[in-house]
Formats: sequence, C-alpha cells, structure tokens
Amino acid sequence: MKNFVHLIFTFFISTIAFWGALATRKDPWPCYAIAFGVWAIFLWRYQARSKRAAMKRQFEEYQFREYMRWRAYRERS
Repeated sequence: MKNFVHLIFTFFISTIAFWGALATRKDPWPCYAIAFGVWAIFLWRYQARSKRAAMKRQFEEYQFREYMRWRAYRERS
C-alpha cells in the first residue's frame, strides 16, 4: 500500500514537471531533471524498501527454524 501511495505521488510530480517542460520554451531541462529525478528517487527507495522487507522475512524464517529446532530438542529430552 505504501508503494502505491509513493507511486501516485511520483506520477503526480513528474506529470506536472513534464507539463512545465512543455510550457517552457527557453530552458526545459530543469523540469526534465525534476521529472526524471523523482523517478530515480522512487526507484531507489522502492529497492531499499524491498530489500528491508526481504531481510525481515529472512530473519523471521531464521527465528522460526530456531524455534522448531529448540522444540525438537525439548521433546527428545
């Protein structure tokens, strides 16, 4: 859900920046920089969020394996 909200904000900001680039006749490059920069930031943060989620999932799997190992050890004793 958080990614969807970030995606909508990215669409909104980049659309406005692209429209600004179309309206600017002298120097549209700052608007292009803003539009593509917003997408770069979105992709960078998306990658960080997905990496963090994968690390959390991996840690929870590790905890579950350790718990099951402890339970098996306790049942044998």
